[in-house]
Amino acid sequence: MLIFSLFRMAGFHTDESNGKTLNTPRLRKDISDKLSHWDEHSNFTLAGINNLSRSDLNTLLMCCDFHDKYGDMGGIAYFSKEIMAVLDKYSV
Repeated sequence: MLIFSLFRMAGFHTDESNGKTLNTPRLRKDISDKLSHWDEHSNFTLAGINNLSRSDLNTLLMCCDFHDKYGDMGGIAYFSKEIMAVLDKYSV
């Protein structure tokens, strides 16, 4: 249980029933922060991954919904390499 409290202090969320780290709330927050500063002419950088579009961020939000509902990505691997890199950085 100590490890769960350390994860929470670091900004991660855990599902204590199965011990999985849920990084989707953190990813959602980071996407929301990026979208609040969007000027319709710029691309985004998230977790060190450059050149993400608004559509890419919407896809990432969809991935968060899928992950929260089913507990993992279920083998979905047909996204662009940038989206997959962001999901990998957030361990989603």
